[in-house]
Amino acid sequence: MHYRVNVNLTDNDYFEFNKFVQFNAPAGKKNFTVARTIISLLPFVVVLLHGISDGFNIELLAKFILMIPMCVLLFFTFKPFLWFVTKTQIKAMMKKGPLYSSASCIEFYEDYLIEYTSQKQTQSAYSTMKDVFIVNSQIAYIFENAVSAIIVPASAFSSAQEWNGFVNFLSVKVGNITAVYTKNKNKR
Repeated sequence: MHYRVNVNLTDNDYFEFNKFVQFNAPAGKKNFTVARTIISLLPFVVVLLHGISDGFNIELLAKFILMIPMCVLLFFTFKPFLWFVTKTQIKAMMKKGPLYSSASCIEFYEDYLIEYTSQKQTQSAYSTMKDVFIVNSQIAYIFENAVSAIIVPASAFSSAQEWNGFVNFLSVKVGNITAVYTKNKNKR
């Protein structure tokens, strides 16, 4: 065994992971970009279709010009709105029961890792891991698929040297490792 890590996650860790998946992970970022573009351009499409069906005139041009600020507003407010909706949904689901294991022990071996939680024991080969993201040099998201990851905070290690050794270990074992810096103000 190379590393044995005891992880204690908070609701905020879970929220930040979901925010990362939604806006920074490849699949989420792509979906968010497409959705924001469609939502932002939809008013223009409505005006254009109206012009095609009723004919283009000065009134339609005025509507088109009035749509520009609305589309810009939609473009820039879509991300906070989407996060608000997502966070509200997560909180509602949390009231029905836990969505994640707050405490776990993860053992990292040569070719695989084992995660122990109160509900289950999961063994995963590094070769099946999709990606690893090191976010703000504070937390590792080891993705098993596009939306599910093992979360390992730097605070689970006794020193910065041990954390850096762990990150280097992951880069050798998984390969797809990316450092990401977000605007998150919540430090662990």
